[in-house]
Amino acid sequence: METRVSNPTNKIQRYIFEEERKWFSRIQPFLYGKILKIGSGLGYMSSFVYESFNDLIVLEVKINSNDGNKDKVVIYNGIHLPFMDNSFDCVMACYVLHHTPYPNLVLKEMKRVGKRIIVLEETYTNFESKKDLVYRDLYVNGYANQTSQIYLGSYFKKEKI
Repeated sequence: METRVSNPTNKIQRYIFEEERKWFSRIQPFLYGKILKIGSGLGYMSSFVYESFNDLIVLEVKINSNDGNKDKVVIYNGIHLPFMDNSFDCVMACYVLHHTPYPNLVLKEMKRVGKRIIVLEETYTNFESKKDLVYRDLYVNGYANQTSQIYLGSYFKKEKI
């Protein structure tokens, strides 16, 4: 199956593309069956998943015009997943929980609808590292033309995981 998104030329988008490709190679062995992906962003991770597992649904709060997988995106309210219990074999969220006002509720919803959940998220250790994390998130998303809200209280502290 061919990649659904083209290789990006923007330096930051290229960075995101390569990072998501690396992460996909690490999580691919844990994916199977019917997959739900929370958040699409630019669609790179969704494309990698779709290349290997064509039973994929992607949830997003709004369509990103730069997303190569717009046709696979289902809009939802950002909290409650519109599916029955245990509807999916795997539910994954990659660097998206800090873009939700209530990440713990989203995690509970992921657990409700999925038999296996996979979460990739950056953590911080102290106030300075949190500031750095927020700055990098704003910088990378801004220069990648990927507008999305962040919630300062939604970043995870390393000790609490």
